[in-house]
Amino acid sequence: YRSGHSCPIGIVPAGTGNNLVRGLGLPLDVDAAFRLALSGTESRELDVILYRAGEDDRVRVIIQSAALVFPAEIAAQYDRLRRQAWLWQSL
Repeated sequence: YRSGHSCPIGIVPAGTGNNLVRGLGLPLDVDAAFRLALSGTESRELDVILYRAGEDDRVRVIIQSAALVFPAEIAAQYDRLRRQAWLWQSL
């Protein structure tokens, strides 16, 4: 699905964002990242996940997400429990 929209973002390496920065070949130095974000001329497309959450039902965007092995198993179990709770609440 292509939305046909574009939204420029600047990524600054801080904490968990470093994996995405490395993967995109961006500078790990914060000052260099800010300079590039403010004056860079290159762009590239990224896959994103759109989701709605919260009471306000606003659309939110996930740019990078991963859960492997143990966290993935917990996420899968949570999803199963959440779906079961929804079924019980709808009866």
